[in-house]
Amino acid sequence: MISTSKNLLTDGHIRELTAYAFPGRCAAEITELTAGLCNALYAVTLDNGTKTVLKVSSPGMTGKTSNEQWLIESETASMRLIAEYVPEILAPKVLFYDDSMTRCSGKYFFMEFLEGDLMMPLRRTFTPEQAKALYGAMGRMVRDIGTVKNDSFGIVNSGITFDSLYGVVNQLIGNITGDMEACGADMGVTRAEILAQLLADKPYFDEVTEASLVHFDIWENNILIRGNEITGIVDWERALWGEPLMEDRFRWYGMHPDFLEGFGQTEFSESEQRRLTWYNLWISLAFMGEHFSRQYDTEEDYRNNRAGMLKFWNKLNGK
Repeated sequence: MISTSKNLLTDGHIRELTAYAFPGRCAAEITELTAGLCNALYAVTLDNGTKTVLKVSSPGMTGKTSNEQWLIESETASMRLIAEYVPEILAPKVLFYDDSMTRCSGKYFFMEFLEGDLMMPLRRTFTPEQAKALYGAMGRMVRDIGTVKNDSFGIVNSGITFDSLYGVVNQLIGNITGDMEACGADMGVTRAEILAQLLADKPYFDEVTEASLVHFDIWENNILIRGNEITGIVDWERALWGEPLMEDRFRWYGMHPDFLEGFGQTEFSESEQRRLTWYNLWISLAFMGEHFSRQYDTEEDYRNNRAGMLKFWNKLNGK
């Protein structure tokens, strides 16, 4: 897939931002990091040898769904929370943050450069021992991130808060389905039907009474490794206050047995399974919506995720 939403900057512009962020320093080397489909990323080495990463949001609403208006705010705030409360989780440190929109058409920040190789390209080469070590560590990370608590549910540092888990799930699924309706997308089921079923299932969500920090996008392409050890976890932009089962590795495509063992839970109650089905439906809807907001050049991903969403919808309805 090709995305048209990235806010790509010239080297000259990046040098200007670098000089402003680090007075007395300049960018000696700039390399675009092509991972991700929304925000632009650059590895920037300063003239004193310090390695940093510059992240720049899309300008205005370009390339964003209704659930992506606070990505930079959430990412910087969640990484600062991790540094304060669970420093053993290797999240990049925020070095400079500018949301003024005066020097750039998007919000941007510089963060610490973490050494390591992306886990995704290497996963098929893992020995059983490596897989057990790395996926087990991912599970423990999700558990430890969830020890950071909040008084309310919602989106980290967005001003969007709720007194229940149902509130935030209803808001985010409502946003996605609203986006889909607005662009005339065929979901296979109406927004009204989805939200009515979600309301009927509210008691399952109300069983969760404690708001926990959730990265929400922990998968192999956001994990840096060296050998059998994780050296960093990146892309905190979708962080929210919810429950750990909302994490990506609990989706149908990522529930690795070593991850579950590391997390410390391999069986799920009826209520938990019901919520997991909703989270699977939610992520399928999100992938469908991105087809329109990112203006992908193929419809294959949209069709596959629509089929997946309908599978979970039928499961919710006993079909």
